[in-house]
Amino acid sequence: MADELTVEAVGLERCEEWDALVARSAQASLFSTAAWLDALAEASGEEAVLVGCRRGGGLVGGVGVHVRRACGFRAARTHPLTPFGGLVLAAADGAGRTLHEGELHAVSSALGRYLGRFDHVRLLHAPELVDVRPLQWDGWRVDVRYTLLVDLRGGAAAALARMGKSLRKQARRAERGGYAAWVAGDEASLAEFGRQHAAVYQRQGLRAPLAAEALAAWCRRLIDGGHGALYCARDPEGRFAAGTLVVWDRRRAYWLLGATDPERRGAGANALLHWTMVRELSDRFEAIDAVGANTPHVASYKRAYHGTLAPYYATERTPSRLFRAAAWARALWGRGRARRRADVTGGDP
Repeated sequence: MADELTVEAVGLERCEEWDALVARSAQASLFSTAAWLDALAEASGEEAVLVGCRRGGGLVGGVGVHVRRACGFRAARTHPLTPFGGLVLAAADGAGRTLHEGELHAVSSALGRYLGRFDHVRLLHAPELVDVRPLQWDGWRVDVRYTLLVDLRGGAAAALARMGKSLRKQARRAERGGYAAWVAGDEASLAEFGRQHAAVYQRQGLRAPLAAEALAAWCRRLIDGGHGALYCARDPEGRFAAGTLVVWDRRRAYWLLGATDPERRGAGANALLHWTMVRELSDRFEAIDAVGANTPHVASYKRAYHGTLAPYYATERTPSRLFRAAAWARALWGRGRARRRADVTGGDP
C-alpha cells in the first residue's frame, strides 16, 4: 500500500532529498547532512550509509551511520568525531501532514529494525530527540549523556560576563604574557593541530579517531566548505600553544575538538583561546554547544562557561551473538593489558 512504511538505503547521489529531510527535522544539525557524512567517510576510510524511511514515496525519517568492516563483522556507528547523529524524524510527511507520536514511534522502530542487519550498532542522538522508547522497547540499550549549551545572546560583553571569573583571569594572564589567539587557516597550523590532537590520545594510550595528517585534511575540507574554523593560540615566540576546531550550522556553533601543548598548559592559552572564540562567535550565533560533559575532568573545566546542561541519548544494540562473544573476549584481554601497563608504569589502570 502507498501509505505503508518502507526502509531503504539512500545513496549519497540523492543528497538533496536527504538534506531536505534533515532540514525539516527537529533533530537537524550539520552532523546529519550528507556533506558531513561524506567528508568523514573520506577521511576515515569508513563507508557512509544513509538509511531512509518512506511513507507514500516521501522521506519521513532516517539515520546516517559510518560502517566499519573488520574480521568479517560489520559495525555501524555514529563516528567518534560526530557528537550527535542518530535518528532524524520529519515533523511532517511528504504530503505535509503532521506526524503524531504513534507515527514517529513507528518510523523509529522501522529504522531500528533495518539496522539489525549490522553486527553491532551504536548511535548518539541529538538532544532534540527526546523519545527513544521505541528503540528501548525493541531491545536497544539506552544511556543518558550530557552536553553543555553556552548562551551567546546579548553580544560579546554579555557572553563574556557570564563566563567564570577564574576563566577571565586566566585569559588576561595569557594576554599579559604575550600570548595571542586568532582564526588560523594556514597549512602549518592545521598540521600542528593534527599532531597535537593525535598526541592527546597517545598520552592516554589510546588510538586517535583520525591520524594527524587525515585530521588536518578533514579540517581543511570543513573550513573550505564554510562549515567551521580553527582557532589557535600561540606563545610570544609564535609557537603553537592550543587549538580548537569550531563547526557550525544554521542553529548554533559547536566546540568540536581541542588540543593543547602540554608544555604550555599552565599559561592560560586555552582560556584566551576560548575567550576569543566566544567573543567572535557571539556576533553570529545565539549559542555554542560545548559538545560533551561526560567525565568529571571535562565537566569541571566546562562548568566555568556557565552553560545549560542538556541531556542526549546513546543507544546500542548487538544483534550478532558472535560479535558479542568477540567483544567480551577483547574487553577481557584489554583489562589484562591495562593491569600489565599499570605494573610497568606505576599508573592507574
